[in-house]
Amino acid sequence: MFSIQQRFYLPTKVASLEQFWALVRAPHTAKLVAEARAALAKGDKATTRKRSNCR
Repeated sequence: MFSIQQRFYLPTKVASLEQFWALVRAPHTAKLVAEARAALAKGDKATTRKRSNCR
């Protein structure tokens, strides 16, 4: 099951399979992933810290 939260102050909603894949394939998602990978490659401490806390 996959849940989404559009704003921090709104409750989460269960996403359908179609919504999930639309979000995964969205250009905005690809941009965010590319930015995060670039930050990790440069050794961005804020990104690295966030990543290490997500275990």
